Amino acid sequence: MSPMPPSLFLALEKFPDSSEAHLWADYVELRCLTDLDLMIAKSDIQAYVQKRKDLQKGLGDYASDDDIESERENGMYAEDIKRAARAEDLFKHLEYRAAVFDNFYPFALSRDGDILRRRRRVTSKHKLYVFFLLCSNSRHIINRQHRNMFTDTFEIASMVALKRYLPKGAEVHLFGTNSFNKGRYSGQLLKKCKCLATDLGERFVGKASEFPPNDYGDNGLDVVGWMPFGDNTKGFLLVFGQCACSGEEWPKKQHSSSASHWRNAVTFTAPPCNMAFIPFFYRRNAGEWHMERKIDETVLIDRLRLVKLLRSSYKTLKELPYGLINKAISQRNSLI
Repeated sequence: MSPMPPSLFLALEKFPDSSEAHLWADYVELRCLTDLDLMIAKSDIQAYVQKRKDLQKGLGDYASDDDIESERENGMYAEDIKRAARAEDLFKHLEYRAAVFDNFYPFALSRDGDILRRRRRVTSKHKLYVFFLLCSNSRHIINRQHRNMFTDTFEIASMVALKRYLPKGAEVHLFGTNSFNKGRYSGQLLKKCKCLATDLGERFVGKASEFPPNDYGDNGLDVVGWMPFGDNTKGFLLVFGQCACSGEEWPKKQHSSSASHWRNAVTFTAPPCNMAFIPFFYRRNAGEWHMERKIDETVLIDRLRLVKLLRSSYKTLKELPYGLINKAISQRNSLI
């Protein structure tokens, strides 16, 4: 394979590894975002599936035997029926996104619902959506430093979202290993943990010998927030949050910010509420969670909740990589 032209920001040759609709809907949006004509049709999705053998995994999930038998009477082959059903399901998913994201959604469906078009003018509201779309699909970003920029700034966006969610007067801070973290919880992990315990009015109970001097990590905690009573006593509303941009890893990582994981380092008068911030639109096409059984005693903040929380704060997110977002928006690819 010839090397990728240096002018390209995204490499979209690789398709999603699974047949999950929300991942495929993301891929359709990326294709539409960068298409020469700024559009993608249901027929294009069917062409993808027909041309690429690796896209035919899970086709059986999209049409029942009864559907196939019914359509066969009209002269259609089983595989054609399944491909059409998959495309139909994806566009229903996109239709739901267009409705719930409203003026933050950078795409629009045609009246008949068969074509997704990218808006010619991409506003700052649209760029917030594109930011989360790119965070969810960072594996398509060619340059590793650019990928790291999105994961780092995703923590910033999550921190601001947590500020919006908690009552006015709450303390919210970055704790994670992040190029933007120059504040109170930066430096060696041991120092950060002791500082956190002091701020919460709790005790550090970890073994210092288990925190090497060269450990500048975060022990699985990216953002922390609490609502003090102002009476200088411990025990108040506390939130620990993990930020994850990997669809495969976030279900496992959600426990890293839980009370059970952190009790070996810090005491808790009242355990923290555990949150997981993910840039994915982790929904089915009617709004329910995509796979609720993977959410384990965690408040999940997905793309929809993030945009809702940031609706009035998106202009304050100066750290977002707008230059890189513009590179993605300006890229042009042929569909197939």
